[in-house]
Amino acid sequence: MDIASVKGFDNSEIEKLYYLWLSIACGHNPKRVNSCIERFGGAKELYISRLKDEDDKEFVTKILKRIPGREFFDVGEAVKLYEKCRDKDISILTVGDEDYPQLLKNISTPPAVLYVRGELPNLYRCVTLRVVGTPRSSDYLRKF
Repeated sequence: MDIASVKGFDNSEIEKLYYLWLSIACGHNPKRVNSCIERFGGAKELYISRLKDEDDKEFVTKILKRIPGREFFDVGEAVKLYEKCRDKDISILTVGDEDYPQLLKNISTPPAVLYVRGELPNLYRCVTLRVVGTPRSSDYLRKF
């Protein structure tokens, strides 16, 4: 399904679909999504590019660790996810939205998509916690 064929969505919802599509296409990996956004300027810009430039295609292939085929541009799964969230009264915030929390935008790899049920708390008034770790800890570190 191409984004041009999507019916029943307003412009702001279409913008969210671009980010959902990119998040799904990148395996919901914030680092991959953010690399693509930095390279192309946004999810919509990547989608519109259709990877006609060989350097762009090579870049995305390296990020995804596979060659993006025709299915790469299928937004069907993003549309289903959006509709499922809408049915369950779950809001979708993307890193491109004005309401996206500034504190999250400031971290090195912010999630491109946030799913919010209810109201998003004011993060400036909340106690926040950052967990820092290593994927491969030594035996020495595991003792603690």
